[in-house]
Amino acid sequence: MSFASERKSLMEIQNQFFKALKHVTVISDLQLSEEDYRYLATKVKMLFKFSNDNNVVEDYKLSIVVYWVFSMRYWDKQHLGILEMETLFEGLPQYKKRYYIDICMEAFDEYGIYKYHVNYEDVMLKYRGMIARHASIPKEELYTVFRVLSNYLDCNLVEDIVESIMMDLPERTQTIFCCFDDHSKQKVIMGLRNLMIDCLDEGQVVEELLFDKHPYIAREVITSMLQWCELQEQSVSSFS
Repeated sequence: MSFASERKSLMEIQNQFFKALKHVTVISDLQLSEEDYRYLATKVKMLFKFSNDNNVVEDYKLSIVVYWVFSMRYWDKQHLGILEMETLFEGLPQYKKRYYIDICMEAFDEYGIYKYHVNYEDVMLKYRGMIARHASIPKEELYTVFRVLSNYLDCNLVEDIVESIMMDLPERTQTIFCCFDDHSKQKVIMGLRNLMIDCLDEGQVVEELLFDKHPYIAREVITSMLQWCELQEQSVSSFS
């Protein structure tokens, strides 16, 4: 997906998101480049800088949710731990900030976006966890995450092992996974581990079948893991 170079309006960008999301389950599979993310961030922030119309949140909630997802993938180190989800409406009374965030999260139902279950009582933590699940794993950290997981293929993923894996994850991925509740962490890591086992199957692995078997894992992750596993097998073959 590309729109920054074409200098599209936010409404044009949102229409592009709407069409693309009909074909993906995980928002990160929109695969915004960092250039497109920065362009989207500017457009979203301008909504509140130059408009006093409360309806802009309602009108552009899909764009805001996509912006939040990719802000987790492209966060600036100097803002580590500060989520755009909570800073976008900075300066507003708490009740109004919560009201706007509630409106934005309605995008999941309105646009048919998959709602991951996040086991938090606190609504804001639940929202943050849902956004984090859609953020998945940043592209530049995928192979590092796969190497970490490969060390635990034969382990029973009990709580202590999951925490060990968490400690070994690269920075951005660890920040995203820390937004999950404990059950979600275990579920996500187990899902990735099971995907790796499938990718390492001795028979011929068909990418489309993996998409069907693991529908709630980002396609970018599945494709990259399949490529990584093939590289590992080639490396082993070259030494045998």
